[in-house]
Amino acid sequence: MNFARARLKQVREMRRKNPKATRKSIYGTNLFGMMLEAYEEGNSNMTKSQLLDQCKTMLIASDSPTSLLMIWTLTLLAMHPDWQERLRSEVQDVVGEGTPQPDTLSHLKLV
Repeated sequence: MNFARARLKQVREMRRKNPKATRKSIYGTNLFGMMLEAYEEGNSNMTKSQLLDQCKTMLIASDSPTSLLMIWTLTLLAMHPDWQERLRSEVQDVVGEGTPQPDTLSHLKLV
């Protein structure tokens, strides 16, 4: 909830500092940005409370499918140790001993 209020404040500050900024640069292109833009522009029937509730719902709903996907992936890898070893080897070849970075993930072919 504090995030949404902080984001509203940030948008207002950005508009004040740069009145010629594009909508995309202010609101972004994600669903929250589009809902926030509609709210700010008066093109939404949602109240601020409803907007915050929608954000909470999206956050909670997005967590469950991700968790289920991770559990299913780990289950499949546990059932197929040969694939587990292939994937581990590929990650070590591409990433090495460091922490995987977003730009290195695109180099993984099996994963």
